[in-house]
Amino acid sequence: MGSTVPMAISHTLGTDSLVSHAFNRDGTELALSVNTSDVYLLSVPESPSGRFQVIDILREHSALVTSIDWAPQTNRIVSCSADRNAYVWNKQSDNKWKPTLVLLMVRCIDRAAVCVKWSPLEDRFAVGSGSKLLAVCWFDEESDWWIGKKIKKPIRSTVTCIDWHPNNVLLACGSSDFHARIFSAFTSSGPSESVWGKHTPLGAVLFDYSDGEGESSSFIGDVVQIRKTFHLFQNFVIVLFPF
Repeated sequence: MGSTVPMAISHTLGTDSLVSHAFNRDGTELALSVNTSDVYLLSVPESPSGRFQVIDILREHSALVTSIDWAPQTNRIVSCSADRNAYVWNKQSDNKWKPTLVLLMVRCIDRAAVCVKWSPLEDRFAVGSGSKLLAVCWFDEESDWWIGKKIKKPIRSTVTCIDWHPNNVLLACGSSDFHARIFSAFTSSGPSESVWGKHTPLGAVLFDYSDGEGESSSFIGDVVQIRKTFHLFQNFVIVLFPF
């Protein structure tokens, strides 16, 4: 018997630019930003002939929502925006989404928050900023809010893409200064060392590679893939191996 070939279906979700999107765990719901300050939640059609339906609109940001990520296990949504803020959204028993402001070091971040990504254990997330820094954020039980610690040196331009290592400690980061870097996001838990080196302290640079602007990054085990772009708009993928 021949194998079944998956079929791609095109859906129109309006006329605005699609800035960022994320699916929930089972792919039945979609969170997206369409060039506004709102996060739209849509139900995903079960059949090719179905239509996306808006089921909720998350309104808290005051400027363009630049990035969204949806944690599959905890079902929490995190969003960041050109308003320099990030919010964690928790679904309540009445099915309403409650936002919690993340303390992103407002004095340090004077440019847009550009990208956001949950860690594999979903106990923290990272935010990349136009202020030439990363913020590693986690929930402070005593204060009952999300706090962030900055990673700034040696980043010299906008952080454009981030991804977490499966060990929940390392961060791959691409930026507009034509560097791809791996940072330690070690706080108080997780392995203190890997094939990339020692993880302490927070913000330690474990790897630094320069060759084109980073557009996307991803860990595949201990290997990192960084999609880079030259000024001549030549796209290519850099694969980084630990030594």
